[in-house]
Amino acid sequence: VAYRRRPIEPERHCEEMVIVELVHSLWKDGRILDAMDKRLGNSYVVEEAELVLKLGILCSQAAPQSRPNMRQLTQYLDHDASLPDLECHNLVIQDDPGLDQII
Repeated sequence: VAYRRRPIEPERHCEEMVIVELVHSLWKDGRILDAMDKRLGNSYVVEEAELVLKLGILCSQAAPQSRPNMRQLTQYLDHDASLPDLECHNLVIQDDPGLDQII
């Protein structure tokens, strides 16, 4: 567990309500490790934590065809392949008009 929260928490501020949007925002600000569960302290490997959080962003793409498949995930986790450059990757986190009704 990198971040111990529910995927959507309506009681939070708008920018913190949807976990994947929060992690994506922290990544864009160069602070992706701020998303790590504080209860872990420093008991994790920084590179592994960054990888898992970035994979979470990639796996949360609104369009299924934009998400990595299981083979790619295994290659990323085994360090047999490099992650795509997330800055150049066309990231669409939320594309569900029904999400507003949930929140």
